Amino acid sequence: MKNLFILVFCMVFNFMSLAQITFEKGYYISNLDTRIDGYIKNEDWKNNPTKFEFKAAENEEPKIITLKYAKEFAFENKLKYIRETVNLDRSSNTLNQLDNNRQPQLVENELFLKVLVEGDASLYRYEDGNLTRYFYKQKEKPITALIYKEYMDGSQDIKKNEAYKQELYSSLKCSSITLNDAERLRYISSDLERLFIKYNTCQNPDYSNTIAKRDRQIFHLNIRPGVKNASLDYERFSTIGLPTINVDFDRKWSLRIGLEGEFILPFNKDKWAVILEPTYQSYNAETDIDEAKTSVDYKSIELPLGVRHYFFLNEDSKIFVNASFILDFPFNSTFIYKNRIPLDIKSRNNFALGTGFKYGDSYSLEFRYDLNRNVLSDYIYYNSNYGGFSIIFGYTLF
Repeated sequence: MKNLFILVFCMVFNFMSLAQITFEKGYYISNLDTRIDGYIKNEDWKNNPTKFEFKAAENEEPKIITLKYAKEFAFENKLKYIRETVNLDRSSNTLNQLDNNRQPQLVENELFLKVLVEGDASLYRYEDGNLTRYFYKQKEKPITALIYKEYMDGSQDIKKNEAYKQELYSSLKCSSITLNDAERLRYISSDLERLFIKYNTCQNPDYSNTIAKRDRQIFHLNIRPGVKNASLDYERFSTIGLPTINVDFDRKWSLRIGLEGEFILPFNKDKWAVILEPTYQSYNAETDIDEAKTSVDYKSIELPLGVRHYFFLNEDSKIFVNASFILDFPFNSTFIYKNRIPLDIKSRNNFALGTGFKYGDSYSLEFRYDLNRNVLSDYIYYNSNYGGFSIIFGYTLF
């Protein structure tokens, strides 16, 4: 059954990945300053793109438009990128890759920059993996890099070059922007956006940022009751004077209940999430061996930590697949072989794969398969395999 479920899981993932192509109304500006309307594949890029797929009509085959041929492209929902030649510092802020140079290593690059704020002063972002850089532009002035760099000084202490604070305080002159505002300004999108919007509003009280942000619900709390069908087999390896013993317990149904936190990642159109679900589960079974009772009473709190990927069918329905690493914390759990001294249950970790359907952002149904885990991990000459599948009903509280 395990191999069949994994095969189905992979087939669903591959099929839905190929089937998901979403084009939205948008446009791009050519090198001749001509606006060309049509449909653009919206991949909700985490890393700034170097190209995009475009088609003039919905029933046409898409073509690839590269950085070389588009000055700008945007969607109706105001997600927008512009092509600019900028001085970019690719110095790493990762601790083990910091250098000893306070000054950034600026290299000229032609890039698509994401527009965050547009107005008298406009703010742009470039992202590539762990690298994030910001740029700004005022009317009649060239685009300028906002400098932030972490480095090591001579005593191997971490220092920061925060030249962007002075740059913005000197350039964005407004009665409502104080030196304290600049000093407290963090090198993150939300802080920088607030400052630029404040400046543009100061210049024009009727200002509103035309780059509309898509509303995101970045965290969901889901209550997830369900049933679990599990089995347990046990083996004591042969030792001097003692034979090998194998015990197979029957499959049993039991109730499970979980409370899942789902963190939606801010890219790729809300298709990816990190999930964490503290779950209560139990398994009780017994069998007779040589007219003596052998039993297991296993209760635990599982802590699955995993990733989930959604495939949107329409506005109300979506299919998902997830993979989780499960930490397990047994309590008041014992294994008793032929009425002898009980063995404490201490389990190892395991993995789980799941696939399901969610409707209306409220109701879900998931089928999950748990790979086996050893629940007698404290004992050298004992081994066990505990695993099964669950049918899980979900309701999103918020």
